[in-house]
Amino acid sequence: MLHEFGYILDNENNVSEIQNIIREIDNDFDHIILLEYYEESLILLKDLLCWDVGDIVYIAKNIGDVRKMTVVHKYVNNTVRERIRQNNLGDWLLYQHFNKTLCNKIHEYGDERMANDVKDLRLANEVIRSKCLKSANNKSPMYSAL
Repeated sequence: MLHEFGYILDNENNVSEIQNIIREIDNDFDHIILLEYYEESLILLKDLLCWDVGDIVYIAKNIGDVRKMTVVHKYVNNTVRERIRQNNLGDWLLYQHFNKTLCNKIHEYGDERMANDVKDLRLANEVIRSKCLKSANNKSPMYSAL
C-alpha cells in the first residue's frame, strides 16, 4: 500500500522510516477509507464534506465471496501469518495506523449514531438497487443500449 501512495522504502524493515512516511500520509489525507469499514468510512466522508446520504449511495458490484476468504484464512497458520506481516511490514503498519484512526473517528462520531446511519445507508442502497433493477427489467430507454 505504501507503494500506491508513491513511497519506495530504502529498507523495508526500517520502522522509523515507515512511521515517518505514515505521518506524512496522515498529514496529507483528511480521510482514508478502509474496505472492512466501507460504510462507516463513507458516512464519515459524508459528514466531513457536509453531504447527504444520497451523495454516498452505491450499488455493489464484483464483490468477492467472503466465505472463500474465510476458508483460505483457516489454512494460514500463525507462523505463515507472521511471516507475511514481516515481509509487508510497511503495509501492515500503515493499515494498523489507519484502522486505529478510523475506529477512533467512528467512536468520536458516536457508536449509536454510526449504527443508525449505517442502517439508513443500507436502506438507501437497497432502494436505489431495487429501482435500478426494476428499470433494467422493464428495459427502460436508459438501459436499452445494454
